Amino acid sequence: SVLEGENSTLLVISNVSTSSGGNYTCNASNPAGYDTASGALYVHPFFTLQPADALSRFDVNLTLACEADGFPSPAVRWEDSEGMSVSSSALLELAPVIFGDEGVYYCVAETTVTVGSDSITLTALSMNATLTVSPEGSVTVMPQDPVRSFGEDISFTCSAMGGPGNTFQWQRNGQDIDGATSETLNITGINATTDGGTYTCTVSNTAGNASNSSTLMVNPLITLQPLDTSATNGSSVTLTCEAESFPAPSYSWEVLGGGALGDTVMGANTSTLTFSPVVFGNEGEYRCNASANGVTDVSNTATLTVSPEGSVAVDPVGQVARVEETVNFTCSSLGGPEVTYQWSKDGSVLEGENSTLVVISNVSTSSGGSYTCNASNPAGYDTASGALYVHPFFTLQPADAL
Repeated sequence: SVLEGENSTLLVISNVSTSSGGNYTCNASNPAGYDTASGALYVHPFFTLQPADALSRFDVNLTLACEADGFPSPAVRWEDSEGMSVSSSALLELAPVIFGDEGVYYCVAETTVTVGSDSITLTALSMNATLTVSPEGSVTVMPQDPVRSFGEDISFTCSAMGGPGNTFQWQRNGQDIDGATSETLNITGINATTDGGTYTCTVSNTAGNASNSSTLMVNPLITLQPLDTSATNGSSVTLTCEAESFPAPSYSWEVLGGGALGDTVMGANTSTLTFSPVVFGNEGEYRCNASANGVTDVSNTATLTVSPEGSVAVDPVGQVARVEETVNFTCSSLGGPEVTYQWSKDGSVLEGENSTLVVISNVSTSSGGSYTCNASNPAGYDTASGALYVHPFFTLQPADAL
């Protein structure tokens, strides 16, 4: 096509565009004849549509596009941040998106031209486009629902795919943990009250967020031991035991017999064991069991000592003996444990008479009197008495007289 007005030895092409590309031919002529020569103008590839950043979720279809022009028309392809070709066209179709697709992509526009005997490749690179994939569906927290004991340590690890730019935030029981913004959460010296609970890791990026949780269960530890207690018949008394665990412990109480195993106190399923009113039969050794997560912590033994007050009796309450006979009194009592006995006669302690039975051998006049049994333990004491009467006897028989 003739370029009208272009009649000098110089051809200037201003404001080059794609349409400027092509072969330019100069025709030189005079009345004697003419000749021609040509030169080619190649327009370097350039992008008319730059790729844009994109946000996506896992398992959806996504297309990224770019457009380029030049002369001759360039071939366009997509490459990833490693320089690997991922599409041989101007469209990058991800159908569907997977977590591993996250990252940086760019377009390459190329055309090859011949200048003289040389082949030259003209290349243009687009701007970078970042594909951010939401971590939804990929977040895991390990270990899952662990059980630990007081004083132990644990590390939770949060894993997620998607990205780039994943950020982490840990929560305990729905509350953010200050500074806990890495993939790992370390807890040292576990305490049920301050550490037991549900730990949630939330992973976020510009495409979305997702969470997963794990519950830290802490085995029970008794923190308040029941104490030895004294009581009297008819009074009220409470034994108290406290334990910490996560989840909160269940309680039971045992009354111990002669061995290591105890009998369960029926209906005693709280941290307190109340006797109201106390009866003599409540005396004994008790312990508390705190259970959680299939583990039980057992308290120290607490002794409930019930005073024998109101229960002491001497049998018989009175008896008659003849001189030189042997008689005895028996003392009985309730309450306990560890009831001790001391006999006295007419207010004077009988040394060595410390059992429930006092034996009076070879009764004489001096044997007569009131025998008192004192039954006592740390909770109190009581007494009861029995009387010994000595049958009259002659110390001087009447003699025949003349």
